[in-house]
Amino acid sequence: MKNRNDTGTTAYRMLSLIVAAALLIGSMNIAGCIRAYAASVEEILQQQEQAGKDAAELQKQKEQAEKEAEELKKAKEQLKDSLGDMDSELVKLSDEINDVQEQIDGIQTAIEQAEADLASAQADAAQQYEDMKIRIQYIYENGGTFSWTSIFSAGSFSEALNRAEYAMDLANSDRELMGKYRDTLQQIEDEKLTLETQKQQLLASQQELSEKEEELLSSISHAKSELSDTNSQISDKLDSIDDLDDQLAAMEEYERKLELARAKKVAEEQAKKKAEEEARKKAEEEARKKEEEEARKKAQEEAAAAGNSDTGASDAGDTGTGTADQATDETPQEETDASDNGYYLHTTTPVTASEEEEALFAALIYCEAGGESYEAQLSVASVVINRINSDRFPDNLVDVIYQKGQFSPAASGRLALVLEQDRATESCRQAAKEALAGNISGDWLFFCYNFGTIDGTVIGSEVFY
Repeated sequence: MKNRNDTGTTAYRMLSLIVAAALLIGSMNIAGCIRAYAASVEEILQQQEQAGKDAAELQKQKEQAEKEAEELKKAKEQLKDSLGDMDSELVKLSDEINDVQEQIDGIQTAIEQAEADLASAQADAAQQYEDMKIRIQYIYENGGTFSWTSIFSAGSFSEALNRAEYAMDLANSDRELMGKYRDTLQQIEDEKLTLETQKQQLLASQQELSEKEEELLSSISHAKSELSDTNSQISDKLDSIDDLDDQLAAMEEYERKLELARAKKVAEEQAKKKAEEEARKKAEEEARKKEEEEARKKAQEEAAAAGNSDTGASDAGDTGTGTADQATDETPQEETDASDNGYYLHTTTPVTASEEEEALFAALIYCEAGGESYEAQLSVASVVINRINSDRFPDNLVDVIYQKGQFSPAASGRLALVLEQDRATESCRQAAKEALAGNISGDWLFFCYNFGTIDGTVIGSEVFY
């Protein structure tokens, strides 16, 4: 017959299986989405945000499961300690019960001896009484030496007095002896009563100890059952954690594939823009050449008409000069000297941030590059600072971080989780401080995982562009 704990354990296991099955089905559905990637970078970013939310939820479930497993382990240790205490108490109770039983056995032996002594004394008293009756009867019936007749028939008063005293001594002796027998009988009766009272008290004490022993045995049995249930729950919880680890691994693989799809889309857009730019430049070059050719022809015609061939050459020279001036319009970006750590390639306007905003910034860096080098962490920070200084993005730290469709950890909840648990490393905090101070490592506005398909600066596993 199952007890309540068994029923609770069964229900717990069923619930765990249902939750695991639901999570597995959810993972399968998510995995199914991998085969149908979105058509644009923005849509892939939305998928990444959703994947990040799912991963963050799985991480929360795992942390909760780990917390519950730890609590179960503590409960297990408490149960083991409690069992040890109860075992010690059981041994003590058993010793006390044995001691009481020995006392009861001793008293029972004493009672039996008292009963035997009482019976013997009663027999002796009865025999003494019978002997006395026979002796008195003999004296009076036979007129023996101790009869009143023999006293008064004595030859002298002295002899009569001696016979009377002897008779009285004999009677007193019988009376005294009977009194002693009565006292002995009463003493034995009192002793027997005292022993029986002690026996009853010991039996009551023994009954109380036996009840405590039964109660303790029941508690030990219950504690062992709880310990067994706790072990089962710990095993189930550890299995659940393993399942969550598997799902997190699958989710990481899914996010990696989404990142790959995003990189491919970015590469396609870059290639398209590059092709468009090359086509534009080619068209501009062809138009420029056509204009130059038309100008040259016009100059030649005018020179031929005016008889002055130098005019066309002068105009052509002016055109060349214009081209040179156009080429000098593009001014290369000025770079500052690198700092001592070798990462600062640029300096920019410092950004003012509160302690809370700085902590948020460090948490984002941790989410995006926590396992990367300090250079990569500073590069992520640089992207954020560059966006603040760009007209294409918001002009403050918080809005840049939480801008829709940009940083997936901010949308998924992982950023909030890292911030809540204060998991940002010291290097991430240092990168945030340096970037806020205006020390950045590049002028990039974007970054993503490097699959070798995007043109940009590769730092660690990321490409910045």
